[in-house]
Amino acid sequence: MAIREEVYERWGPMLLEAIVRLLVNEINILRQKVGLPPRTMAQVLAAVLNEYNSLEEFDFVKEFDEVMRGISHVNKLSNFIR
Repeated sequence: MAIREEVYERWGPMLLEAIVRLLVNEINILRQKVGLPPRTMAQVLAAVLNEYNSLEEFDFVKEFDEVMRGISHVNKLSNFIR
């Protein structure tokens, strides 16, 4: 699994940016063909941020938070008992 994490650390952000830029360029080509103005990068980033903020947390994130809160409570209790 470490290899996958290393690949993401090295290429993930760049690959994600390349994909977004490619999609924006393709969208703008299509928009130009129908007489619409191109999307600016500021518009794209605002749209991505809106989508991101509307997403629900994945279940495993919620479960992880619950586990960590439980561990925190256990640690606090064990510190109190000592």
